[in-house]
Amino acid sequence: MKKAKNKQILSLFLIFFALLISCTAGDVQKVDAFLNSCIYALNKQDAQKFLACFAPEYADNFAPADLARQRIKEELGKDLAPSCRILARKITLTPGGVSVEQEFQLEGIVSGKKRSYREKEKLALKRAGEGWEIASGSSLYAIFAGRALEEDAISEVLAQRVRALQLKELKLFQALLDPEYNFRGKDFKKLQAEMADNFRNYDSIRLELDRPRVSFRGDRAEVVEGYRMKALYRGQRLEFNDTEKLELRRTPQGWKISKGL
Repeated sequence: MKKAKNKQILSLFLIFFALLISCTAGDVQKVDAFLNSCIYALNKQDAQKFLACFAPEYADNFAPADLARQRIKEELGKDLAPSCRILARKITLTPGGVSVEQEFQLEGIVSGKKRSYREKEKLALKRAGEGWEIASGSSLYAIFAGRALEEDAISEVLAQRVRALQLKELKLFQALLDPEYNFRGKDFKKLQAEMADNFRNYDSIRLELDRPRVSFRGDRAEVVEGYRMKALYRGQRLEFNDTEKLELRRTPQGWKISKGL
């Protein structure tokens, strides 16, 4: 009797487990199809369908919701369509929804410039009726919503730094620094004094930068780039080749260098 009961319990467990696997596999397929439809809408410049992939309350760090959506509509309404493809995707079902890690390659004209991205993003999805919607984590949304503009602003800061060093313009250099600068024992005043001393002692300074890799965390941005610096110090030629990591902070006056120099 006991063996028969155990068999019955085991059979019920196996049936439940099989149903669970079936449901899980079905959900993964639905999520995959949903995400593919979002990429298809982007490539077809269908702003309405692309934006419909996101939760109504979706928030982005680079612009208020209304402005972000308006920018996306404008970007996808231009003549040249973007080209985006998924290179890898991992879908994980969680108690609260779905977590998706995917790598994409995007090329196209964004904010008036030809750009190319190869990035990884981590999406959080939640159920919406019979389907799904993206709740957070979309780098693609961010790029079209205003991140590209912030990248341009940061590139301009880096270019102005190159100019300040070449011309030895202390005021221009100071204008690029965060008043709250603090890195390895140097605050704004110490760094300012150090650069004033360098500008007095160096006959010339030339800095060349590789294309920076920029990552954002709220109102902070991390910039990693290779550089080559050639300098003439009291008649002696010096040359440096290395990689630097800078941190910038978004202030009411624009992006400022807050760490790394």
